[in-house]
Amino acid sequence: MDKAGHWPEGDKLWERTTRGEAIRQITFTMASRHGVKARTVRQHLWMQRVELPAGRGKCVAATCLVAREFDAPAGVKPIEWRLLTNRGATTLEGAIELIDWYRARWEIEMLCNILMNACRVEALQFGSIKQLERALALFLVEAWRVAYLMRLGRTCPDLDAHLFFDPDKIRSAYLLTKVRRPAQPKLNEACD
Repeated sequence: MDKAGHWPEGDKLWERTTRGEAIRQITFTMASRHGVKARTVRQHLWMQRVELPAGRGKCVAATCLVAREFDAPAGVKPIEWRLLTNRGATTLEGAIELIDWYRARWEIEMLCNILMNACRVEALQFGSIKQLERALALFLVEAWRVAYLMRLGRTCPDLDAHLFFDPDKIRSAYLLTKVRRPAQPKLNEACD
């Protein structure tokens, strides 16, 4: 394969990977997002081990994985993921594990976003690395709790907020945001 991603036969990496029959169909539920309802996604899965040029005449082994949605709802752009990894996936179970890792990336990104923006861990200044590690450990627990509540708010929006928060905390959150509090606030309303 050359630097432009072409094989000697003239085809490209992704085209070559999706040539032929898919090795499997996978199905999962895509979680709801702002303004988009949760839906079932069905994808065809292709996988191929490839050797990529690494310079100086050397090559590096990689797994090329393509997951392409079929039968997407009308008006919805089909989801296609193209993954290139150094992880060796030689079995169907290995390929599915890579897809599951990729699907988990949103949760990881959300956790990091909470750490950076809500907890403002980048602004922490301590005299030693030990102090920083202890602070990060505490902030990670809190960030995980916030991420968990946000996920529940998306997946189970009609849960009563009183299941998770004291009445005083709910009242103060609405006072701080200057939003009128409903009589029975739902979790997704309290987390917004």
